[in-house]
Amino acid sequence: MLHLLSDVLKETGMITAFVLIIMLFIEVLNIATQGSWAKVLARSPFWQIVIAALLGTLPGCFGGFAAVSMYTHGIIHFGALMAAMISNIGDEAFVMLVQMPKDTLYIMSILLALSILIGWLTWRLGRKAPRHSH
Repeated sequence: MLHLLSDVLKETGMITAFVLIIMLFIEVLNIATQGSWAKVLARSPFWQIVIAALLGTLPGCFGGFAAVSMYTHGIIHFGALMAAMISNIGDEAFVMLVQMPKDTLYIMSILLALSILIGWLTWRLGRKAPRHSH
């Protein structure tokens, strides 16, 4: 039982450290460029969606975590975050790319196209939604 708890704590620590490193990477990038890359993205909601969707297609968790970090920092809008999450296959992409590379690339291409479309629709519909101030 103690061994199981030790394994769970070790895995939790590794995931927490990974997320922290990604968030720090986004912060360092933002500071190093003095926010210029965020300003460029802010001017083009469509490119936010495309870049977030491409991040999502990266195998593993990096793209998803990076997109969430950029969203929480106000660098990308919700439609772009949706695109990143829809295009994401996660860690399964590693196994899929080894076992069935052509099928995986086909699936990733479809997910990429769908994620850009749905991200754009989310952005367009979200802009027209009434804003409530609390």
